[in-house]
Amino acid sequence: MAALVPAGAHAGQASADFSVSLPVNAPNCSVTTSVADIRLPDAGSPMKKARAYLEAAGFSAASSLNSGYFHSAGFDQTATIKCTTPATPISSVVVQPASSASTRSAGVAKLLDSAGNAASGGKLLMGFEQVSINDQPLPWSYFRQPSTFLIEGLFYGGAINPYKPANALLTEAKPGGVVRVVWRPVLKTEDDAVALGEPKGHSFSSSGQIVVDY
Repeated sequence: MAALVPAGAHAGQASADFSVSLPVNAPNCSVTTSVADIRLPDAGSPMKKARAYLEAAGFSAASSLNSGYFHSAGFDQTATIKCTTPATPISSVVVQPASSASTRSAGVAKLLDSAGNAASGGKLLMGFEQVSINDQPLPWSYFRQPSTFLIEGLFYGGAINPYKPANALLTEAKPGGVVRVVWRPVLKTEDDAVALGEPKGHSFSSSGQIVVDY
């Protein structure tokens, strides 16, 4: 007589494992600027006073953001932030002196010749300001001026001042989407009567960098 298999009983069991994944593409961003070597107008003479040079070169008084500084739209630069992931949020942007620059206070640099001599004896200073983002005017000073006076040859109280948008600043909603930031150098002379001086190597210069957090 054949054996009976009780209802609901199983002869064996087989299984197959699987997983569920949620891909998230971490953004990879780069930043470039329109000109890698910004050339200011030739001063003509080492005897030219710093203030006279700025006015002759087309600079005008900057806004209250950078009181005492001079700027010129003729030296506007465009930084292009490009990210692989669409709509990448950009949390901060700053243009600041490079680590190799000779700074007077945070965010403000002196212009030096090839021997380390400073233009106008260190009285001619350079910082940076923001003009616009994606064609929308967004003036911003990338440095806070020192709130205290010169003490033993050093300024105290200045600070790097990144632009941190209150609302999300997103790249375009496509792979390789960009954000465009217009910025420019601002210059200040602490003594209008001091001549620029004659530089070793024929020019005074400084270096900067654009830093983007995302």
